[in-house]
Amino acid sequence: MAIVAAVLISLLAAVLLLQGLDLLGQPVRIGRSGRLGAAPPIGDRLLVVAPHPDDESLAAGGLIQQALAEGRKVEVVVITGGDGNRGAARVCSGKDAPTPADFRAMGTERMRETRLATRHLGLPARDLLFLGYADGSLNSLWGGNWDHDKLHLGLNGARHAPYDFAYQRRAPYCGENLVLNLESVMKGFEPNSILYPDAEDDHHDHWAANAFIQYALTQTGYKAHEYTYLVHRRDFPVPRQYAPDTSMTPPPALEQSATQWELAPLSQHEEKVKGEALKAYRIPARVTGPFIESFIRKDELTRQVLPGRVWPIGTAKPDLAARSMPYVVNSDPPSDLMRPDASGSTELTRVAFARGKTVSCIGLETEGAISNDVTYTYRLRIFRGSGVSRADIAVRGTAATWLKFARNSIYQSGAIPVRRLASRLWIEVPSSLFVGKSTVMMSVDSNEGGHTADRTSWQRYQL
Repeated sequence: MAIVAAVLISLLAAVLLLQGLDLLGQPVRIGRSGRLGAAPPIGDRLLVVAPHPDDESLAAGGLIQQALAEGRKVEVVVITGGDGNRGAARVCSGKDAPTPADFRAMGTERMRETRLATRHLGLPARDLLFLGYADGSLNSLWGGNWDHDKLHLGLNGARHAPYDFAYQRRAPYCGENLVLNLESVMKGFEPNSILYPDAEDDHHDHWAANAFIQYALTQTGYKAHEYTYLVHRRDFPVPRQYAPDTSMTPPPALEQSATQWELAPLSQHEEKVKGEALKAYRIPARVTGPFIESFIRKDELTRQVLPGRVWPIGTAKPDLAARSMPYVVNSDPPSDLMRPDASGSTELTRVAFARGKTVSCIGLETEGAISNDVTYTYRLRIFRGSGVSRADIAVRGTAATWLKFARNSIYQSGAIPVRRLASRLWIEVPSSLFVGKSTVMMSVDSNEGGHTADRTSWQRYQL
């Protein structure tokens, strides 16, 4: 009877998760025990994705220990070599102007530190993979350096992974190849759950790594429980110091989200082992001060990823001028401008998507009025099976332009209707773009004075 009751409770929890409420009408916090194996189940194979050497231990040093202690398989994949921090390279090399060889030497040492740290956590060496991409490159690989004939040049002086121990020897530095590597890792390990950077992480490598994982999962149709973690935000962690008796708290700007943050308690032993593992990271500790130690806490913070849906409106005429922004699919955290001197016209607040029978309306809302001095760009990845089309549409004033970044970019002739409404900007695109497609990924960004001022997280939506 106890087993039956447990199953019924798990089913009820799943239903309540979809509704976003618990029995008391409060936001659901999945798996209140916080331990791995709480509903929804983590499964027996956990893949942890780290953009840099140290992210795996900072965000999940305790969770990795728990999974291994419970007999689960864990694989850690580190995307970049951590070989692109100029300050760290100066410290390591003793030179004011480090050479590419100095950056590569630092990358080799940083990955050695990861071997030491994960060994301390109990991870077998065979379950640690290094892809060897250039530190600081992931945003570029996701954007303009997508195709194999547009390789990124890293500060390590390479356009191909220069490390003998890389997952793919001489892996070309392009987004298309990184997706292939991630898909190969997932196919080989077959994880039940994947833990990867949160979409709202401020670091561009983390922001892009999140997008790459979503892309790889969608393109392959691979199904796994998805969880994310935070490392880099101006308001996280708090306090920014060694505070082992303190709990992690999500940034206030991210507390109101579609899925609640979950605290996974660590035992005193797990916290101690995590702290000892983090001591291996001597290079980042020399340039970030107490940042690394601030992750030695009583618990670790994650949240579950749940894809959304666009608003189907059929033949109805969309009310784009409604009092409140209609058809919202994503809300951007407040006060998250990438440039402190940027205007309120660049501060994105909401993204909307209404799919009609012939025309689809995609909108954004800003804190200030829409400005002629700001370029607003809508970015979409449209999936049909393993095929992916890319749409990038830039709007300045009332003129919208298709942009071409890669071979799979969509470029259409004819004007794109644009509608400005104070702090809202809408574009109309043919709904034929989405016929026969299953999923769309979307983000928008604002650019002022030639620099990105704000951008929203990449989110997946079922069509």
